[in-house]
Amino acid sequence: MSPELTVAGWFDGRMMRMRANVDSTVGRPVRVRASTGASFGHSMRRQAGALTACVLLLAGLVAGSAAQVPPDIAPQYKSRFLAVGNLALVGWAKTTTAGFVYQHSLTPSRIEVMPAGNRVETSPRWYLHLLATSGTRLRSDGVELAGFGQLGLARRNDHPTFTTVALVAQGIYNPRAYGPAARVEIMDNIGLQTGWVFYRGGGSTLFISADYLRDILSDLGLK
Repeated sequence: MSPELTVAGWFDGRMMRMRANVDSTVGRPVRVRASTGASFGHSMRRQAGALTACVLLLAGLVAGSAAQVPPDIAPQYKSRFLAVGNLALVGWAKTTTAGFVYQHSLTPSRIEVMPAGNRVETSPRWYLHLLATSGTRLRSDGVELAGFGQLGLARRNDHPTFTTVALVAQGIYNPRAYGPAARVEIMDNIGLQTGWVFYRGGGSTLFISADYLRDILSDLGLK
C-alpha cells in the first residue's frame, strides 16, 4: 500500500469521527453557557439587592438627621417675646408707637418617636397673643400721647410667608376706642392689622396698622 493511500485513509477516518461527534451533540443543552447565564443572573440580583439596601440606609440617615432632637428633650410650652414698632391710622390720624408682643402657647409641644428611632418635636399651633405699645399721635392741632393694647388668639402656621394669623380685641388710648381686629404676620417680621373701632363717646372708624417685629433677646445673645 502506498503512503498516499494510507494518509488519505487516516484523514477520512478522522473527519468521519469528528462529524459523528458534532452530530451527537445537536439538541443537547450547552452546560457551560447555561451555568454562565445562571451565575450572571444571580450576581446581578445580589448587586441590585445591595444597592437597594444602601439607598434605604442613606435615606434613613438623611431623614433622621434632619428631624432628630436630643433624646432627653421633653414636651414644653413655647413663647415669643418681640419688640415692636407700630404705625397706625385711626380716624386718619397718624399714630406711632413702640412696645412689645408676647405670645405663649396654649398647649405644650408634642414629641414623637419615629420608626427609625429618632425623636421629632412638633411645635404647638395655638398661642395667647398680647401686645402693648405707647407713643404719639399726630393731630392737626398738635401732638398727644397714644397707646395700644391687644389681647387675642393667634395660630402659627407652616406657610413660608404668612407665618401667624390672629383675631384680637384691642383698646386704644387717644382716641379712646375699642374694637376687634384681624392680624397677620409675614415671615415673623412684619405684622399687618385691620379692624373696626368704636369711640367711647360715640361713632366708629376704620383701623389700619403695620408692625415691625424684632427678637431683641436673641439679637443681644440672651436666648
